[in-house]
Amino acid sequence: MKGSPPFAPPRHVSDIADCYFYHTMDLPGHGRVGGEWDLRGGEDAYLGNVPLQGKRVLELGTASGFLCRYMESKGANVVGFDLSSEQSWDLVPFARFDIASHASAMKTHVERLKNGWWFAHRLLNSGASAVYGSIYALPKEIGAVDISTFGALLLHLRDPFHALFNAVQLTRKTVIVTGATNGLGLATA
Repeated sequence: MKGSPPFAPPRHVSDIADCYFYHTMDLPGHGRVGGEWDLRGGEDAYLGNVPLQGKRVLELGTASGFLCRYMESKGANVVGFDLSSEQSWDLVPFARFDIASHASAMKTHVERLKNGWWFAHRLLNSGASAVYGSIYALPKEIGAVDISTFGALLLHLRDPFHALFNAVQLTRKTVIVTGATNGLGLATA
């Protein structure tokens, strides 16, 4: 149920300046926004051409939600999952690396990503749900899904097998793993 644990309550974000968009997307009234990755026009290939109509999808690492909205447009019921404010990105503690400062900056960055997700959610009349937490401890309360997606996410994790293990326990049919290559991706379903 949206807004009850583990599902995040909606955020009302009205100022685009409070947002960060990881993926390039077009937003009503704002035009093109974002980001490091422009998947527009290559979404089906990026997701392995897996049929989405009528499927419940868990999108791991939803960021600002571009693929979440795309999968919705193809008829999927999507749960976007991302890092909670209480969690930190997996970091290698190199000598002379100020982990505390970096972790603080990353928390701010993650909050701006979430703002981007909710900003786009409102403008695009999305019905997706959001869950925040650790990918190493996915809440069972998310419930069963037909498809889980890892869009260029595993390469950022210290324990990608543990993340896959957790997602597979919730997934009835298909896990899509995409690794970045030449600006688009390679999907395995």
